[in-house]
Amino acid sequence: MKGWEKEIKDGKTLYEVAFVEGAAKRQAVSGNGRNLVESEEVIAVTRAPAAAAVRDAVKKKYPKTVVHATETITRGTEIAYEVDLKNTPKREMVFTPEGKILKEE
Repeated sequence: MKGWEKEIKDGKTLYEVAFVEGAAKRQAVSGNGRNLVESEEVIAVTRAPAAAAVRDAVKKKYPKTVVHATETITRGTEIAYEVDLKNTPKREMVFTPEGKILKEE
């Protein structure tokens, strides 16, 4: 375990735990310390099952951007991909496996 942090999100108390397992960097978020709400895993964008769809969506929106990091986000049975970008007005995008943009920040 690398560390943990308590945060309030949408009025709910969550505990985020960061840990390293082999070469994988992961985070888990729990609502009450027992139930997993969300997990995140840092991956190479080429390793994502939806790599082509996500990569194409990023390049369509920001043709000259550089992908800095990618994470798989799992909430229950839903999977999304968070992409951190360089050289763009938006620094972070979240996609469905089909490449649909869910969020930009």
